Amino acid sequence: MDAPEYAAQVEDLEKKLERLRALYEQYFTGIERLEPSMQRKALERKIADLRKNRVHNTALRFRLQALVQRYTTLLTYWIRVCRQIEEGTYKRDLMRAGRLAPPTAAAGALQIDVVVVDPARPGGEPPDGKPQETARVRSLDDLRALLGGPEEAGPPPAEAAPRHAPASPARPPPEG
Repeated sequence: MDAPEYAAQVEDLEKKLERLRALYEQYFTGIERLEPSMQRKALERKIADLRKNRVHNTALRFRLQALVQRYTTLLTYWIRVCRQIEEGTYKRDLMRAGRLAPPTAAAGALQIDVVVVDPARPGGEPPDGKPQETARVRSLDDLRALLGGPEEAGPPPAEAAPRHAPASPARPPPEG
């Protein structure tokens, strides 16, 4: 392989490395759903092919070696971040989860919104137009207390603040 052809392949390798870096950044920010592993394998094959060919031009060998070192550095960074994502310790994911979590929820706490339906009401429809009673339950003990079941020994249940759901709109009479 002559020097101009080798130089063109090194330039192509440089562009592909930059594109792969951009793909990994998109993956880390959540834009891309899958890790660009196929593109990484193709780049590794291209690097191996170029390293097999010996070129006597020192500048081209230096450029290739610098690209290989840059790829190795980026690869260690990508592997570290992918491992952090899998373990759930990736900083950006933790910050995003903190923004999305409701402020009243404690870490690891269970929260369930429960609608209490009066069995005397057919189909759960409020006959008098009053909404159903709604409560937020944060533990199993809270749920048992709300439903009136037997409580197990445990910490006292937290206050369940009732919320009222909007009244359902009146149904039009069936046409016949």
